[in-house]
Amino acid sequence: MKPTKELELVMKTLHQTQRSKKQRSLAIAFTIVCSVVSSFAATSSARADDSGDNVNFLIFVADDLNKEYYGCYGNDKTASPVVSQFAKQGMVFDNAFTGMAICSPSRSMLFTGKYPLRNGAFKNHSTVYRDTQTVCHYLQALDYDVILCGKSHVGPNSAFPWTIEMHTEQPAGDPMMYTKSAMPLDQLDEYFASGNKDNKRPFCVMATSYYPHGEHPKKTTFTKDSVAITRFQEDTLENRESEARFNQAVKNGDEEFERALALLDKYELADNTVVIYASDHGRFGKWTVYDRALNVPFVVRWPGVVKAGTRSDALVSFADVLPTMLEVAGSEPDEDLDGKSLVPLLKGQTDSHHEYVYGVMTNQGIINAHVFPGRMIRSKQYKYIRNYNAMEVVERKEKEGKELTAFLRMGAEQHPNVPEEELFDMLEDPYEQNNLAKDPAYQEIKRELKQKLQDWLVAQNDFLKDESNMPILATGKQFRLDLLSHPKNKVKLPPELKNSLDGHKFYIHEK
Repeated sequence: MKPTKELELVMKTLHQTQRSKKQRSLAIAFTIVCSVVSSFAATSSARADDSGDNVNFLIFVADDLNKEYYGCYGNDKTASPVVSQFAKQGMVFDNAFTGMAICSPSRSMLFTGKYPLRNGAFKNHSTVYRDTQTVCHYLQALDYDVILCGKSHVGPNSAFPWTIEMHTEQPAGDPMMYTKSAMPLDQLDEYFASGNKDNKRPFCVMATSYYPHGEHPKKTTFTKDSVAITRFQEDTLENRESEARFNQAVKNGDEEFERALALLDKYELADNTVVIYASDHGRFGKWTVYDRALNVPFVVRWPGVVKAGTRSDALVSFADVLPTMLEVAGSEPDEDLDGKSLVPLLKGQTDSHHEYVYGVMTNQGIINAHVFPGRMIRSKQYKYIRNYNAMEVVERKEKEGKELTAFLRMGAEQHPNVPEEELFDMLEDPYEQNNLAKDPAYQEIKRELKQKLQDWLVAQNDFLKDESNMPILATGKQFRLDLLSHPKNKVKLPPELKNSLDGHKFYIHEK
């Protein structure tokens, strides 16, 4: 690197001060300062692409949408043609996973680079720890504008000090076509047209849609015959009519993504912006740790770097997004993060990533709350699930005379046919239909995965690292176990248990 004027001045000063110890010390101090300046210049250069401009980011997140609805994942009647076209311009990931199939924890994981138990948001409608470092802190330190454009569902404000927060708006047009607020892309247009265009600050836009999360539009452009019925449903008239409305919500979100991409083109930003498209989790399998819930659509476009029309079957995680952005921006990813940068994959330097990904399930903190926690570990071939409050666990504890609250049994009764352990060969059985947990031929594989899962629980400071610990979690009052009798609950709350937790010391997870 050519010496800067400041460096030349310091070198000259050092040469002229050899006659004096005091002057030599002063020169050395100047040299150190200059070294810091030069290091900063090198870092700034490192986070620039070949054009000399900093790389931008646009992360688009759909809400409650299984990957089976996308053309790039095999749906020939997809309601998201924009995503299908976008997929041809980048890399499609077949094995991308969120760590929890609920909105708030999934988004928090995406924004923090940490799994739910480590960042604190492991229940829905919960927040990360107040001092958690997030995408806001990391990228703002690199002089980025970090913008929330759309749905939040994360907190607290101390952990998410967005540079700009663009609030949602009511969509224009026929109100029966829309039931959710629209992404405020007009505000993003104004941002690109004004301040950003003048100061050329790099940006990271979290474009977070409300679509296609229910309720779904009452009026739709789709007919019962124009939609595909996924493997999660029976092909009935009722389901086809429901799918027609749902597909309209999918289309609404696809049109938002189209508008967001058009803004990059409008302001000549597309060539220098990494775009990631994902859904926070699956609509079917929500709250569980099955692949239909955790295996999400994930597509990356990075012009000039990612080869168009490519696919990857590497195991990747939402925790990888933040370290990826940090490396692209020229910074060393924080070693404390649970994820690791996807850059080697994106550049075609490797075809593998994680050996394992993990999943968390809790059924507390949701509308039909009950005690039924689970954890999973998944390799490319095998998945192991542990259901800690399965009926066989409850019955075993009762036989052993261990103390058991009525709420534990009620939680188990919600899932009477779910076993304590599940093991699936994901290559032979991708839909997780054949449980191998008790098959003698797979016991060594099960033992290995079970131990690795336990090691992960300890590293995450998960309360289930002690499997006898089945706490009643602190939640919002509307989600307390003794207050609700939700229509989806298979077990009704006995009258004597209503309000029985008043005065109970609820479990609050510590770091």
